[in-house]
Amino acid sequence: MFGIGAPEMALIVVLALIFIGPAKLPEVARTVGRTYKEFQKALDGLKEEIAAPAREAKLHMEKSMEEDEIRKIKADIMETKTAVETFRQKPKDVITGDEAKTAPSRSEQLN
Repeated sequence: MFGIGAPEMALIVVLALIFIGPAKLPEVARTVGRTYKEFQKALDGLKEEIAAPAREAKLHMEKSMEEDEIRKIKADIMETKTAVETFRQKPKDVITGDEAKTAPSRSEQLN
């Protein structure tokens, strides 16, 4: 508690008894306790006020990243769709590249 050890706490209690007196000490202790509790509530509220915008920014950034990923996936799908459509429209008798070297010529196919 505040880095105060037993000897320091004993000294504070003795000084409080001397300066405040044993009759008023419980009342002063309650007041100090209430003040400390209110201070903690105010500190927690301040922490929440500071953390709220950071949380909102993080959520916004995550949402933006998800939207970017969705756009990329949609673009990939459209690219694949275009490639498939192009492949389907390609005539089946067209021979490309290495297939032309090994395939029989048109005249050989007719014989």
